[in-house]
Amino acid sequence: MTFDPSTFPEFTLRSQQQGAEGASPPSGIAFLSNGDCLISDDFNHQIQIYGNDGVLKKTFGGQGAEPGQFKYPKGIAVDAEDRIYVADCWNHRIQVFDADGNSLQHFGNYGDGPAELNEPYHLSFDSEGRLVVVERCNHRLQFFSVEGQSLGILGSRGSVVEEKLAHLYHTHPRLLPPPLFEFPTSIAQDSVGNFYISDSGNHRIQKFDSQWNRIDAFGEWGENGFQYAMWVAVGPGDLLYVADMNNNRIQALSSTGVFLGAITHIGKSKTMEGPVVIAAHGNQLWVGLAFQPELYVYPLPDENSLEQKAADPRHLDWQGQRYEESNDDARAYECYKQAAQLAFDRKAEPQTLTFKIALLNRMARTANSQAPETCGPLLAQHLVSCREDLNRSRQELMRLFADWDKILPEWIKANVEEQNRLLSDQEEDYRFNKPFYELEAKERKLFRESRSRTSAYRLHCEQYAEYLQSLLDLPLTDQDRNDCLKSLESDGNSLCQLIGSYLDAKEKNEEAMLNDFSAMQESPDQWSAFVSKLDFSRRILNLCSHLIWELQCLMIVLKEIGRTAPDGDAALNTIETLFVKPPGSQMVPKIMLGLQEDWAALANLSLRMNDLTDGYFKRRAGLTATPRAIDRDYFSPTPFDVEDMRLEDITRVQLSESLPFEVGAEGLTVGMDFYSRDLIGDADDFKKRLQGMADLFPSYLEKNEELLGQLEALAQQDRDLQNQLAQVNVQDKKTPISIHNNIEVVSFQVGLVRRMLITLEINEVANLFRLVLGCSLLTSGGDAPDSNLLQQMQAHRDLLETRLQNLLTERKACAMEDAGLSAQAEAESSAPLQGQAQATLDRQARLAELKIRTPLLEMRLYQCARKRNLLDKCSNLQKPNTRARGASWQYSIAQGERDLHRSFIPFGLDFAEDGSLFCADMENARIRRILPSGGAPSGFGVWGAHPGGLQNPADLIVDAEGALVVTDCKQGRVLKFSASGHFIKQFEEQENRPLGPITGLSLGAQGRVWAADQVNNCIWIWDQDGTLDRAIEADGRFQNPVAVCCLPDGSFVVADKSDDRLKRFNADGTLAKKVSNDTLNCGELYLLAFNEAHGLFASDVWGSRLFQFNADLEPLKVYDSFGKRGGEWSRISGLKIWNDSIYIADMDQSKIHAFALPLSS
Repeated sequence: MTFDPSTFPEFTLRSQQQGAEGASPPSGIAFLSNGDCLISDDFNHQIQIYGNDGVLKKTFGGQGAEPGQFKYPKGIAVDAEDRIYVADCWNHRIQVFDADGNSLQHFGNYGDGPAELNEPYHLSFDSEGRLVVVERCNHRLQFFSVEGQSLGILGSRGSVVEEKLAHLYHTHPRLLPPPLFEFPTSIAQDSVGNFYISDSGNHRIQKFDSQWNRIDAFGEWGENGFQYAMWVAVGPGDLLYVADMNNNRIQALSSTGVFLGAITHIGKSKTMEGPVVIAAHGNQLWVGLAFQPELYVYPLPDENSLEQKAADPRHLDWQGQRYEESNDDARAYECYKQAAQLAFDRKAEPQTLTFKIALLNRMARTANSQAPETCGPLLAQHLVSCREDLNRSRQELMRLFADWDKILPEWIKANVEEQNRLLSDQEEDYRFNKPFYELEAKERKLFRESRSRTSAYRLHCEQYAEYLQSLLDLPLTDQDRNDCLKSLESDGNSLCQLIGSYLDAKEKNEEAMLNDFSAMQESPDQWSAFVSKLDFSRRILNLCSHLIWELQCLMIVLKEIGRTAPDGDAALNTIETLFVKPPGSQMVPKIMLGLQEDWAALANLSLRMNDLTDGYFKRRAGLTATPRAIDRDYFSPTPFDVEDMRLEDITRVQLSESLPFEVGAEGLTVGMDFYSRDLIGDADDFKKRLQGMADLFPSYLEKNEELLGQLEALAQQDRDLQNQLAQVNVQDKKTPISIHNNIEVVSFQVGLVRRMLITLEINEVANLFRLVLGCSLLTSGGDAPDSNLLQQMQAHRDLLETRLQNLLTERKACAMEDAGLSAQAEAESSAPLQGQAQATLDRQARLAELKIRTPLLEMRLYQCARKRNLLDKCSNLQKPNTRARGASWQYSIAQGERDLHRSFIPFGLDFAEDGSLFCADMENARIRRILPSGGAPSGFGVWGAHPGGLQNPADLIVDAEGALVVTDCKQGRVLKFSASGHFIKQFEEQENRPLGPITGLSLGAQGRVWAADQVNNCIWIWDQDGTLDRAIEADGRFQNPVAVCCLPDGSFVVADKSDDRLKRFNADGTLAKKVSNDTLNCGELYLLAFNEAHGLFASDVWGSRLFQFNADLEPLKVYDSFGKRGGEWSRISGLKIWNDSIYIADMDQSKIHAFALPLSS
């Protein structure tokens, strides 16, 4: 497209020749329906009304705080009835006037709470008639009804750097509520309902859709970006005009942020200085400057005069997005297709990887409804180019870390020398150490660059994974599909080898580091060498964590493609080559061995790997097993103090752990492996070896507890040192040095103990696996293991079960205590009380203790479950009619959406008529939609307290109209959305009785919505339109209800916190049946799901058990599948029955499990 802004204004308003003496610079502009112009006369504290002829018609206001008076009025908005709304900035309120300037009302006062304002700067109406106020100094948007009632808040203060770091480190929105603003100053809306906010302090424009999902953000500080983007306006063709104050220009941009031109002059020889306020009206742009009273009016091109510029892919992309926003996918697709051809032309101007892949993904999105058969081959053409671009992004990151590695040892050595000089009292002889400070500046620069480069690289990984997902979802030729899968296989293999090489270097470095640590006891001069090696290992782990992110993105794509691919599809072969069959199967376990100090990275990679391979084996259940050749010495016990790190054995355990052991006459089948009875050899000797493994049970338990105790003590020591560091006098330069050095030593020791714990677990699980495998082999030939051995194994299994139940109880107690203390801290921060200092310190100390204790508790918990579940395989073989745990498991969904950086924390579940699965993602304030045909899920939801905003969505139901009803337990409200995410309304509340944190919903007769409210001790019932019908009060019939389930005959089941956990009521509310906890022995049953064919299921969330009842609440079965593998679950956070399958949301594993009914015990 071309855009040629007028060099000069076509006329000027408020000039001295027009009699505007005494006027101050304008600070707000708006127009009445008759065309009259409203101007905020800033320093005169008044509003002026100019007619179409440019003559001043009326002035109202004046300085003061009374109704009708102003203190520095800013933005103005006019509603459909010509009522005038003014941002009365320094009075921190909104004033409303009629078209003649008569005061009607005002609302707001100074503060940062709901209905309070801090320098309101601009305001506008949304499509629902709500007033959106931009609060400059509260760094947020606030929504009001026209009567002045606050409807909610969106946004918080934050910089672009903080935003990138939050993305990089997966910061919870509760800690840094998005979107982030830094002195926002204006708002504008385009023809399709998108909003634009001038985020002046962050020198950018943020773009939102009509539901306040952020679509884009463009601009940065500089002459080529913005220097304080003070005001934004939307002109014909949805072009954006931005008052770029310190760059002294008005920028013209496409609605996607593509620069089109600039207005820089106010006359033939006069350049523009400090534009601060603008307004588009018809085909004119009105501009006000910071230091002049005049308004300059420029002509704008109309929409019909905007020509398409075929040689610019960004302009074509912008046109495509405009068509897509207008639901014209056919024209959008054609624009994207042409843009892609230009963007990937090697002879044309290079485009960024971010732009190119985003363009391809938009092309794929519109192709699904237009030309999927032709789009696939077109997208596939760009596979090689996208891979090359991603490879360059990775290489740039690696080069930066290599440069950092070169300078850091030198800087550490200089830093240690500087510290030693301080410690040796040489401060008085201090001279400026220029080389040291130059080194420090270089090191800090590389550190900052690493953050920026890492953020860009991880974004590229996510976009590339989305592109691969889009490509493989489309119809492709066999050649294109095979090429895509081959690239996945090649990239996965190369990444694993690359990460492995870095971890090998880390291992060699740590061997030398151990020597330095030992030598330090006699020679303190080794400290700088030790610290250099310690930091080198940390940087390798840091770099590897990002390379592993790329690997995980590829694993997510393969897992999802493999889940929905037809039998025999090449995607399953790719998974097999990379992760199932050697040598590929040993690559990820090798990486995991190198991550033993970083438990978070190890857990995430382990989760992805297990999820991928467990799903693969479920799909390939019918394959013929291959005889496994192993030495008979394999069935020999491994003592805990022997480091047995054979990758082949570790891989065998990892792959086989979740698979059923199938006994036959000739041997044992585990997945794709067949173990012949011939491996037994001498049966007596074989049994002795098995007995030797069982005899090691106590020593492993004892050593494990010893190491965990050491780790807890070290964590406590680190906490004490951190507290000491925080309390040091800021003028004391010496004490922090020794404390920090001690922290480094403790950190090193923590890493060593963690490695020892992981090694111990590997050996113990390997022993258990061999023991169970050996016992199963004996069983296959009818030669049962010795009864004493079986009793010993059963006793150990029972001990683990007891520990597991105790740990589950302890975990619940810790979580409840943590939640209570955190709630107290949050309440105190908003309303501090005098005399609470000691209580605050005690609470902080206890929270710190829980922070240390919780991860160790989790480790103990899953260790117990893992070992118990292995022993259960042997127990099941002794009971011929017992189905193995997880036998009815079908698959799991472990990623919520294409935004792969978001962790997926699933809660409430429900299905639409077309089979789409909707899920409430509590931690991310999202509603996810998983399509029945597979492919990348979609979703909606914006963190915030604004209308339609979510914070902690806990449950949802699809109502009779196909809309979604969502309960937000954080905000205590029930909201209704369309299936596409359009906010419809908030459900009514009883006057002076706000809703409690509702966690469960149910759909009753006539489409009514039921909700259990434990705080109000009642069941709420709404009509389908959200009108409150009535409340069923407890009246002694139930106590603090946590869940309700409506049954087809009009009766309903309530789960509460009384000793009778479940109660069934007739349609008239009379009690029909109750179930005592003496029968169930469980915690609160927060989740209920009913199906006429399979009965009622109830979840003991903290006990991780599932109870099954018939319709009369007679207990049928209890299911306990606690664990982390396929067919196992942890805390159940969502439950739904659909088409003879039960779907279980697992908040700890970030998965949704699908099981066929009936479940296996």
